Amino acid sequence: MNAAMDMRVNDEAERRRAPRSRCLRKARCIVNKGADVAALVRNISETGAKLTGDAFYRLPEEFDLQIDKGSGEFMLRRARRVWSHRDSIGVTFLEARRIAEAREDETPRFSPD
Repeated sequence: MNAAMDMRVNDEAERRRAPRSRCLRKARCIVNKGADVAALVRNISETGAKLTGDAFYRLPEEFDLQIDKGSGEFMLRRARRVWSHRDSIGVTFLEARRIAEAREDETPRFSPD
């Protein structure tokens, strides 16, 4: 690796508040109380993520990000776009904690009276 590339990698690492790990998770960027944009989470940390997709131009600056954790579990975070390129965006999470977690199989069940 040449010196310029090494400096660029170090600069990017220093700007991040938390280490990111690679992943490949389905996600939905939710806007306007239900409208959504499909995405893939390529890397994630406690403070943000990199998303890839093809309709990010439709997103406002802030939106809800629903990330598929597998096995029917989802994580919902409020996100803000901090950078964008052709088919990818970087987001920062606006809250340090999860907004909500849901399981598809935990829908309310009603018993007969």
